[in-house]
Formats: sequence, structure tokens, C-alpha cells
Amino acid sequence: MAGFYLLVLAMVGGLLFGAWMLIFQLRPASIFLMVCGAGMAYGALRIVWSSFPRRIKFETPGILLDPRKQPKVFEEIRRISRDTRQRMPAEVYLIADVNAWVSHRGSFLGLFPKRIMGLGLPLFKVLTQSQFRSVIVHEFGHYVGGDTRLGPWIYRTHASIARTVEALEGNDSLWRFPFLAYAKMFTRVSLSVAQQQELAADALAAKIAGAKATALALRATENAGNAFPGFISDEFLPLLNAEFRPSLCEGFARYLGNKDVARMVMRRLGRELADRKRDPHRTHPPLGVRLEAVAAQPPGFETREDPPAMDLLAEVDALERDLVVFVTTNEKIRELPPLPWSEAGEKAYLPKWREQATAVRESLRGITAEALPVAPLTEIGKRIERQATDPDARSIAIGALGCALMVSLRDLGWTIRMEPGERPSIVREDLRVYPFHLFYDLAEGKLTSDAWRETVKKGGIEGLNLGPT
Repeated sequence: MAGFYLLVLAMVGGLLFGAWMLIFQLRPASIFLMVCGAGMAYGALRIVWSSFPRRIKFETPGILLDPRKQPKVFEEIRRISRDTRQRMPAEVYLIADVNAWVSHRGSFLGLFPKRIMGLGLPLFKVLTQSQFRSVIVHEFGHYVGGDTRLGPWIYRTHASIARTVEALEGNDSLWRFPFLAYAKMFTRVSLSVAQQQELAADALAAKIAGAKATALALRATENAGNAFPGFISDEFLPLLNAEFRPSLCEGFARYLGNKDVARMVMRRLGRELADRKRDPHRTHPPLGVRLEAVAAQPPGFETREDPPAMDLLAEVDALERDLVVFVTTNEKIRELPPLPWSEAGEKAYLPKWREQATAVRESLRGITAEALPVAPLTEIGKRIERQATDPDARSIAIGALGCALMVSLRDLGWTIRMEPGERPSIVREDLRVYPFHLFYDLAEGKLTSDAWRETVKKGGIEGLNLGPT
């Protein structure tokens, strides 16, 4: 930080001196020299204004946990506070992320701070209590190392550099290049320090909570972090938009349990473990490096029973509701009816599929279930959307036929199956059909035309009309 402001003083002093020389000292004076001098003086003022430190405004990161309502969570935190000989956080927030962190707030340049902690609600669902303990110890490790006191200085310096570069780049100023070089150096150094801080916090977690629990927590957090954005965008938000409120934690656990999702998560974990090269632009070292460092610590005491960390939380449904309201800033969510995930297809999706199927029935005239493998997709799509290109027309037709087939089978008594992470399907006895993926399975060879016709025959849906009835 001192280096940055020395650079600011040097640049400002040089520019002001240059402006003084051009305007008052060089002879003969000219309009050109005066304009250049004024430009240098303006650049100096821009640098001073941009580099001046601003107060960091605290924004509430989640919902504030009440120690009286969450005694088990706070007892765990107090226990680790005693083990690490650190003061308790003044505020603990529940956040909607697969993450945990500690920080300070209410201070100027790190003086007289108030300690705060953030705990991700998904972490409670994917970790056991011993693994969750290692996560909290890791965060207290940042208090032990003084990392949170250093953080405000790093943040303010980085923000000042960014503002200065942005202000100078807006005018295509030549004077931005020294600051760009300093920003690159500052980022590399500060992030290298941050990576060492993470390894030190991991070591403390392994020492107090055990290396095995710490390693398992690192793996589980990595896996859940990779899967959580997909779950929110593909599974959770569509049900909110359909005006239902499903359980976030239960749905996420089901999503992680899906075979396709688990396969994707394991592939990403494998790539992460194989990459041992430290990225100078990341705050955390590679997972493989962290696990290797943790493995050198004692494994720790293993208990016979290791209950889920979720058991530490009370009033989970109310916490989920309040957290979703906080993130979406939509108070109407409090009034939405709860929805079991097993009923999502029937209650949230079927009405929309029925509406879409009704709208396209006329365009599906003459199409029966057994004829789907040879259906003229491009022609059907252009009946629905005349101006569509051929690829778009085929995509439109696949969606329309999927809705029509799903609704028709449902009306014949078939049952919709739609678990988080799974493709929508409809079943009867030992038969299972994937209406929206039927054509993709045919194209990829996962399903043959003969196999589909056999399914149609066994299901008794030969001649099933997907067009207008």
C-alpha cells in the first residue's frame, strides 16, 4: 500500500512539475504548450482523486443467525473459539453459497474491527459434523494468522489501483501504464500471500479437527461447489418461477445423488486434482496441493458416529425460506406453497407442458406415437414457426412433440418422474419414456427405431394421436 502511494506521489509530482515547466518556464510560450501543461495537471488531479481511499460500505451477506435459536451451531463455534484461543465472531450469517468465510467490519484500515462469519447453508447438507468442524477451524485460522486484519488494507489498495487505472484508461492516458504494471505486481504478490494463508489455515484445521476430516471436507466442498450453480439454475429457480417453494437442501442432496451429476462432479474433481500448477490469479492453491499438505498432518481421532452437520441447525424450513427471500429480494416467496420434489413434475411442470401441447396440436396433425422416429421435424417446426431456420425448426418440433407425448401419456394414466438432475420421464410399470430426449437418444444410437416401436406396443399406445383430438 505504501508502495502504491509512493508511486502516486511520484506520478503526481512529476506531472505537476511538467505542467509548471510547460506553462510558466518554457519560452516562447505557445497555445500548444499550455494545452499540454493543462492536460498534465488534469491527469495529476485525476490520479489524486481516484487513488484517495474510500470507506468500504458493509452489505449484509445473508441472514443473521440468532444464538438463542441456533444453540448447537453457536456451541460448536464457541468450542472452536476456545481451542484456537480466539474471540467469537460478533455476527454469524447464513449465506446461500457452498462456502464459509470470516472477515471484519465497522473499522477504518483494520482498526477497532467487529468480527463476522459467513456459513453456507449447502455446507450443512453436504458435510458431517466433524468435517464441518474442520471448516470452522479453517476460518478461525484466518483470525489466528491475522489475515482478516490484513484484508482491508489489501482490498482498499486494490480498489484504489483499479479506480486509478479505470480513470486514466477512460482518457487513453499514457500515465496509466505505470499503474497497470504496479497492479499486476500487486495482484501477484497479494494472491500469493493469500494462498499461503489458506495452507496455514488448512494446517490448523487438520491439527485440531483431524487431517482425515479436513481432507474429506475439502473434497466434499469442491464437489458441492461445482454442482451448486447448475442445481440452482436448472432445478431450483424453475420451480420458484412456477410459484412453488421447494426445499433447497433436500433438492441439492437429491441432485448430488443423481448418477449423471455425480459423474460430472467426479470428472471435474479429477481434473482439479491433476492440476498441481498454482494459478497466480486465484486466492486458493490447487486442491491437490492442499490435500497433499493436509495428508502430512496426524489423521485425528475418529468417532464411531459422525452425524450430518444439518443436525446442528434448527428451524431449517424457516431458514431456507428467509434465505431465498433475502437472495431474491422478493417477499412474495414467503407466501408460496411448499412443494415436495417428488411432485415437481406433476404440479409445477405439467400445467405448462399441457398449455404448450394445446397450442401446437394442430401442427402435429397426423403424427402418431409409433411414427415419431420418422417424423418430419423440419416440416413440423416450420408449421409452428414459419420464419424459423431448419435447425431452429427441428428444435421447435422436438419440444412440441415432447410436450404432446408427455401430456398424452399422462392422460392415459402414466406417472411423471422428475428427480433433480434427471431427465423428465414418464413411466408405467416397467416401461419408461423420455419424451423430451427421445429424438436425441435416437440420433445418438441410445435408442433404435425398433426398440421404440416395441415400447409403443408394450405400452399399448399404438395409434396414439399427438395431433388435434
